Amino acid sequence: MDEQIESKTATILRLRINNEFDTYFYNIKVKYFIQKTDSIVIDKYDLPGAQISLDSLNENVWTITIAIDSIPPGIYPYEAGFCLGIHKKNNWMPRDKNKDPSYIASTNFVINDKVELNIGGNHLPNAKPLALVSGTKMLINDGDSIPFAWNKVPNAERYRLTIYSSDSTQIYQKETYGYRDAVVLNAEDYLWKVEAKNSTTEYGGTGSLINSLHIGNFSAGSVLEQKIHGIASTTGHKDTPMLVVGWGEFVDLREWDHPHMERSFLDENETSSCWAIAIKNLNQHFGGNLSLDEIRWHVQKETRGVTNTFGFGSSARAKGTGDVITGLKYAFDSTLAYEVYTAKHPLNYDDVKRYLNNEQEIIIGISAVETNGHDMLIDAYYTTTEGNFVRCINFDNLGKSVIISMDCLSKMVDWHIVMDAPQTVKNMDSLLGVEKFDKYSSWIEWTDSDNDGITDFDEIYRFGTNPNLADSDTDGVNDKDEIYSYTIMEKSLYNLIGAHIGDLSQIRFIDGIDDEYMADVDDD
Repeated sequence: MDEQIESKTATILRLRINNEFDTYFYNIKVKYFIQKTDSIVIDKYDLPGAQISLDSLNENVWTITIAIDSIPPGIYPYEAGFCLGIHKKNNWMPRDKNKDPSYIASTNFVINDKVELNIGGNHLPNAKPLALVSGTKMLINDGDSIPFAWNKVPNAERYRLTIYSSDSTQIYQKETYGYRDAVVLNAEDYLWKVEAKNSTTEYGGTGSLINSLHIGNFSAGSVLEQKIHGIASTTGHKDTPMLVVGWGEFVDLREWDHPHMERSFLDENETSSCWAIAIKNLNQHFGGNLSLDEIRWHVQKETRGVTNTFGFGSSARAKGTGDVITGLKYAFDSTLAYEVYTAKHPLNYDDVKRYLNNEQEIIIGISAVETNGHDMLIDAYYTTTEGNFVRCINFDNLGKSVIISMDCLSKMVDWHIVMDAPQTVKNMDSLLGVEKFDKYSSWIEWTDSDNDGITDFDEIYRFGTNPNLADSDTDGVNDKDEIYSYTIMEKSLYNLIGAHIGDLSQIRFIDGIDDEYMADVDDD
């Protein structure tokens, strides 16, 4: 449609796509053809999720191409459509838009068979790096693995990581269901990419096809000055028996009721917990033993008002620095007003040196065109003959630390928080578990007074059941079985389309439990 159908100087074009199929389409190109005139201008008024270009088709016709990564079923991008302005440059002289090959003089949306629509191979876009963005320069010791990690691509089932030498010779390739891989590489320059696919697409997507990576060799002889705080890192794994009811019908497949610390991979629940990992790392560094699950649950309760669920899901990712600050106050019983330094006060190498020399800790949030964002700690600096480097703690949500060039990092840091040594440090709630010791090791003994499979923490704070009675409402059905039955009847909070979810036969059902208020509906 043309919003200015009566105008003799401009076309205000609105265009929308109606996908009548029950599937996504990828690498879409919409081509709108206009007559060639001198000094044509395309004003980009509203182009959500799209790129636009103006190209010559022949001596008489320009092609306006709108490129879109993917379109879902239904009307895209929304009812009002994309909006472009087409006119002559500067003078806004009259132009006969009726001579445009694609023009239909209509003030309403109509089907326009003069607009060309191309689907370029139906490929998913390539995955964005989590933190190892293109151009990263890092230092390693011989035998170190490089933590390649990437963000989820919507509707992807599998990913393929490919690494090339600097002359584009392929040296490594691996297909995986997950979002990360650790690869041992020598100190050289590399190129790499992560392609995505599902059952209806093939590899070969668009986006940041190739990321560059420069790896240098870390040698003590090359270090001129350094300061190391020595913060150890945990992983993003679920680390308590707190019940994750957000899995809905998939609770058994995702092992909702016990820790995942022995796993080598992260599930959909755990993969976006970088902010909570940073807080737990600081808590442990200062002598605390808070669990990651407590931190995530507390922040969700305080910032979203949610107490009875343990969903994480899309809320696993921090909603800005507010979640980080809420977590810090919880982890250290603090009322301090932690100051957030944004891009107006960029973090530079001299700042890092000053903070660490003053025994202060640094939390950073990075963002870039190539990544969806990631939160980490900086716990060391190294002034070397190769340049200035810092160590980032938890580069991949599996706890891997990386020594990276400050020049590279400073371009990505979106915000940073500086923290003094805390006055108090919170430990795990005794209703959840108690740390035990012998002469050889330590472990957590989970608190479950009635041995019903639910910690006292969950019973008191989340579900309102009696921690001393396995059947709180005395209806003949164990509390955990009731919670389980309500849970599996709910749709999962997590999008498992295309996910490798395992054997569905593992799901179990308990007959007769379908009342919202835990009633004994079958009088048993």
